[in-house]
Amino acid sequence: MSEADRAALRAKHPDAILLSAKSPEDVAALRETIIVFFEAAMVEDQLVLPYAKQGLLGDVYEKRGAVLSEDYGTTGRI
Repeated sequence: MSEADRAALRAKHPDAILLSAKSPEDVAALRETIIVFFEAAMVEDQLVLPYAKQGLLGDVYEKRGAVLSEDYGTTGRI
């Protein structure tokens, strides 16, 4: 696609993501755009998992989210 065609598409669809799947840089930029989009809706919270329920720890890591830090308290893993 020529640069003129790309410019016309950008003007017609300013929110579109133009990329080449053959370009590693474009694919990496798309990945980052997707991550930023979904992370914007995430909220940070604290979860205390009682020591008696440590079997559920795998579920915490498997769900859609990110564990930012871990600590240990008197009642469970934080």
